[in-house]
Amino acid sequence: MNSKERINVGKIYDIAREILSDKFKKHEEKDINNPLIRMMIVGEDDLMWDSLAMANEIKEQNPKAKIYSYKGAGHIFAGNGILDLGKIRVATGGTAESNEKAKSESRKTIDDFLKENHK
Repeated sequence: MNSKERINVGKIYDIAREILSDKFKKHEEKDINNPLIRMMIVGEDDLMWDSLAMANEIKEQNPKAKIYSYKGAGHIFAGNGILDLGKIRVATGGTAESNEKAKSESRKTIDDFLKENHK
């Protein structure tokens, strides 16, 4: 492997998603309705894993949950969709413009959610 070759860890996250999905379905209702999982912020161009699909699965179990998704944004809402870790580069998804917009908008979304739900 080239020292700067991009790594897409999507398969690892697909496996994790299956495991988490099975475990999530086994949670008691009080856990599913926990306020900590009532707000999900996801990038629609997430290359790390299908965060929007997982958020939708959680919403099926917890209709009170809210999904805030951002078109063109990746996993971490930063940079140009490639996380450079020196010897490796990880594809996280999104464009620089979309990630910046999602980062800015999601901060306001988080602030508003906390003001409304944690008085």
